[in-house]
This record gives sequence, C-alpha cells and structure tokens, in this order.
Amino acid sequence: MNSVFPKYRSIDERLDILISDGLQIDDRASAKAALERVDYFRMMRFAPMFEDENRHFFPGTTFADLENIYEFDRYIRHIIMQCIDPIEVALRAQLSDLVGTRYGSDGYRHREHFQSAQEFKEFYRKLEKKFTMRNVYEVIDDVHVSNIYELPVWVAFELCTLQMLELFYTNLKKHDQKEIARIYGFSYRDLPSWLHYLVVIRNTAAHQGRFVDRHFNDPATLDRFDERQFPDFVGNDLFAAFYVCTKFLSTVDVDLIFMIINDLKEELHDSNIELKKIGFPESWYEQLLSILHIGVEQ
Repeated sequence: MNSVFPKYRSIDERLDILISDGLQIDDRASAKAALERVDYFRMMRFAPMFEDENRHFFPGTTFADLENIYEFDRYIRHIIMQCIDPIEVALRAQLSDLVGTRYGSDGYRHREHFQSAQEFKEFYRKLEKKFTMRNVYEVIDDVHVSNIYELPVWVAFELCTLQMLELFYTNLKKHDQKEIARIYGFSYRDLPSWLHYLVVIRNTAAHQGRFVDRHFNDPATLDRFDERQFPDFVGNDLFAAFYVCTKFLSTVDVDLIFMIINDLKEELHDSNIELKKIGFPESWYEQLLSILHIGVEQ
C-alpha cells in the first residue's frame, strides 16, 4: 500500500542531500551532532536565506552559517521575552490602577465602562477560564475567594495573559484609553497597534517561532514623531519588534532596554550576521537609542 507521507530520511541521508544542493559541510560529525539536538526541519527554516531561486545554496555557504543564524534566532527569542516581561507587569499595574481608581475594585465587571458588549463578554469568558485554573497562579493563594465575582481588579488582572490585557484595553472607552497612553507618553492611536504587536512577538517567542527573515501580519504603526529618524520602517519584521519594545521600555525600564540594545550590538558583531539578512537598517543602533534620547559616542 502506498503511503501519502514522504519517506523518512536519516540524518546522514539529509546531510548528503544538503551537500548535493551545494551546502559546504566541513565537519560532518559536528553537523550530524547538531541535527541530533535540533530537528532538521527547524534548522532548514533558515535555508532560504542562503539559497537561489532553484533552491541551491549560494557558493561558499556552510553548515556553520545555518547553525549561526539558528542560534541567533534563539538568542532573539530569549531577549524578546526579557523585554516583554516588565512591559506586561507594568501594563497590569496601570490598568488595575485606572479601573480601581475610577470605577472601584469591581469596575472591570461592569459593561457600561466598555465599548463593545461582545468583546466585554469575550474578556470575561477568558477570565472565567483562567479562574478555573487558579491553583496554577500563586497570586490567588493569598486571596480567599469562592467564585470569580469576588475577585478585586488587581487580582483579576494577575490572571490575565498579555492578549487578554490587549483585549481589555482596546475595549475601554476612548477617554480611558487616552489616559493609559498618556502615562506612557504615547498617542492612543498607536498604542493598540503596539500592544497587538507585543502579543504577536510574545507568542512567537514563547512557542519557539522564527523571527529572522520573517514578516508578521498587522504591522506596528510608526510614531509620527519618529518618521524622520526611521525612514525605512516596515513595521512587521524583527526590527519592528525592537522598536515597539524600546518604545515601551523607554518609560518602564530604560536601563534594561539600554543594556539589551548594547548586548544585541555585541551579539551581531560576534555572530558576523549581515544586517540585511535580518531586516535591520544600517543605523539600527542609533535609531533605537534615539528613542531613549541617548546619543552615540563618536
């Protein structure tokens, strides 16, 4: 009986195919060991960066080049999560303070504070699901409640994912959206776009998705005050991820993002990765530092 599935090939067979396609493998044992640690198809997601239209590798491309870009992508996932963690924590605190101050400890439960009834119900449905898993969350341990209706706003938001926080924010009435944006010094017209992009890159990083040589749907907007400094901004690539993270961290934790930007600069230098291969402009370093109002030493 014929199978609809392609024949499974051993690592040695796959290495032979790569060699026949023009990839230079200087140390076969090392390459085999690498593919025993990292699935072949995960590694090959980066191959198109080094191939021509006939899917043959450019002359001089080595297996080490593939390994190098794979390790860089893994490094990117790590620092993206490092960026998003304090942003997410701060957003919880700011939303909690706004709702609690203006509408009380249970203000998040009242439909009249929101634009869409459907999105309000969707948020509450997701919150109820999180509440059923409350034993997973340490924050609930010290709060003695028997049902979701007893959760004060600051506890409710601790149960929320970043995607839920985005849903909550974008359904707030405009005057409340503007107040949160004011805290950051952002336009409330940009903030929904940037929150959504944070959700996309956070989920990509958490699920070991690829960042290098990838474009996402729904590009992030560019602050109109940044148009001169960022003339080639695309909005849906890896550089956009660092743009959005830098915008948030410029108010949340400027020391952290300054450290990350400089660490990234060293990593790019040590990895010898071409900026155009990862979608970074030549002046990426100066551009990101300009958000922090920090000049570059000559």
